[in-house]
Amino acid sequence: DLFICSCGGTLKDASELEELSGFAGKLPHVGYVRTHSASCTKSGLEVLQSEVKKTLPAGVVIAACSPLWCENRFRAALSEAGINPSVLTIANIREQCAWVCPDRHKATEKAKRLIRAAVGRCALLEPVQCQQFQVNRDVLVVGGGITGVQCSLCLAEMGHKVFLIERQPRLGGHTAMFFHLYQGGSVSPEKLIGGMISRVEGSGRIKVFTSAKLLDLRGQVGAFTASVNTPRGPLTLSVGAVIVATGYSASPVQGPLSGSQRVTTLIELEKTLNEGQESLVLPWSSPHRLRNVAFILDQTSEQDKTVTGAALNDSLLLKRRFGCEVYIFCKNVRVAGDGLEQLYSAARQQGAVIVKYSDSPAVSACDSKLCVQARDELSGQQVQYECDLLVFADSLLPQEETERLARLLKVNLGPDGFYQDDNPWQLPVSSNREGIFFAGCCRGEMDIQQALTDAEAAAGSVHRLLGEDVITKDLDTASIDPDKCVLCLNCLRTCPNHAIQIDHEKQAAAVIELACQSCGSCASECPAKAIQLVNYTDSQMLAQTEPAPKLLVYCCEHSAYPAADLAGRLKIPYSDQASIVRVPCAAKIDLQYLVKDFENGARGVLVLACHEDACQHINGNLRASKRVELGRKILEELNIEPERLELRYLSPMGAQDFVQYVNEMVQRIEELDRRKG
Repeated sequence: DLFICSCGGTLKDASELEELSGFAGKLPHVGYVRTHSASCTKSGLEVLQSEVKKTLPAGVVIAACSPLWCENRFRAALSEAGINPSVLTIANIREQCAWVCPDRHKATEKAKRLIRAAVGRCALLEPVQCQQFQVNRDVLVVGGGITGVQCSLCLAEMGHKVFLIERQPRLGGHTAMFFHLYQGGSVSPEKLIGGMISRVEGSGRIKVFTSAKLLDLRGQVGAFTASVNTPRGPLTLSVGAVIVATGYSASPVQGPLSGSQRVTTLIELEKTLNEGQESLVLPWSSPHRLRNVAFILDQTSEQDKTVTGAALNDSLLLKRRFGCEVYIFCKNVRVAGDGLEQLYSAARQQGAVIVKYSDSPAVSACDSKLCVQARDELSGQQVQYECDLLVFADSLLPQEETERLARLLKVNLGPDGFYQDDNPWQLPVSSNREGIFFAGCCRGEMDIQQALTDAEAAAGSVHRLLGEDVITKDLDTASIDPDKCVLCLNCLRTCPNHAIQIDHEKQAAAVIELACQSCGSCASECPAKAIQLVNYTDSQMLAQTEPAPKLLVYCCEHSAYPAADLAGRLKIPYSDQASIVRVPCAAKIDLQYLVKDFENGARGVLVLACHEDACQHINGNLRASKRVELGRKILEELNIEPERLELRYLSPMGAQDFVQYVNEMVQRIEELDRRKG
């Protein structure tokens, strides 16, 4: 069945709907055509349901507005009518046609191409079935600092059994080292974590293992098996998800005169202040009190607001309790946190001197004191201050176990060595692997309040995943034909989500359905063509490009496709010779598609992918880039100009970029055609 929507009559002036209806009725596989003024409204959906109940079609094509706007609504209506929603295909004749083609005739001709492509794909679609998976709702939390403890408490309140493992003999982590919560709380971190640990010990849902180490993790989301070494011997735990909350490692900055007794670190100073002494005495000369203290922050790199908050708080304590003169040298004062601006103002009012520098301060010994000299960027003057004690901010680094655990868990690290890819799609707490989450300072520097919020986010993500004993999932994942699989292991190496395993009984690779994110990367990498992505199979993809338009534009549905839609909503015109093919990820674009498109008559192919480090499927854009590069070499061997194949990156909001890339590519094709004669 094929339905054409006029979108409330707005498309009548932009294209010939009657001509489209007549054209659609003559297409192969189309047995029924109907035009409606507003298919996505209540009345329109009722008409859709009424008609499909009568005809019971094998597939449904709706030529209307963007699937990003209305697809879910249409799928729900079809499901209520007893039609499997996976057999639906939408031809976007509004945002990608009528609204960007000012010429009515050209808009109509382009709409015909889009409808023909949609029908070609729809004729090959197969109903997707749902499957229920039994899952383990227990959770393993790795790390017993304040984040891990908060994760455990939240999960226990949600009804999950929690195994909390900590490599140290006691819970608490680094939190107890700090004297005061700079956010203005009246409870010290030591008391805060102490109260939380008491709640953990009193919970019947949390089992704690201290001096414990995670040795191995096997299985997949909903059914992990963890091997843990404890003082009482090895232990095997069955869990459905894992939260990593291992925190950070504090490393003293090796600055000038760092071996001197007059030099200490921020954490060591916190410990001293936490002892509650009435006066601070110089360790090398007991009769003399401490009078001048200098802090040097950002020595190796610009540090987080956590360090700024601790330094400002300590400066206030030194001023109020001991009457010290305080100097803070830093590249920037980061006050974008709860209570930090007030803390900064209070420190300045108490007389703390802030020196903003670009080049690292020079430190030297001056008689019985130390001298710190730097160029103040605000005044432009060279300044020098003497101090009895110099405090360097500790560098907060990934835990020493981070790399080992990352390999064990099969998760990616960011460029700074902390957990989590530098990828916005994984924020705040997700990993590249379904069922494994990160929380707290193992992801990077953050203050206590941020870490607690992170813990709640991680616990909430786990509960959304494992809230019930059974998960129902559409099997629209990759599928592997064991008879074709040659166990080359390309898919195993390629999958960014580690959703492929080896079925030793069948001697073939197998997909872990709950872990598969349906990017299609494995299918495009399989040399034996043993893998197909359900409803994005090779035949279904190629059916959309036969015959090929002048310019075929493959658009990632997470970036380029929304950008194209935005161009339509903004009504920014671009060449009517460009036709869009939506793909789940640029990684799904097979090399054979690129070559076949030119065989089918395309004069150019443009691949539009996510920006680097912004791909929802981690590295799909980079894999697409390599295929395009190889495709250009093949075209050259076929005596086709490699410039006819191009890959560009853009964001979902890049409407202007989309239009620019398409128009530039069309102009390039026309120029190459002219040269060829």
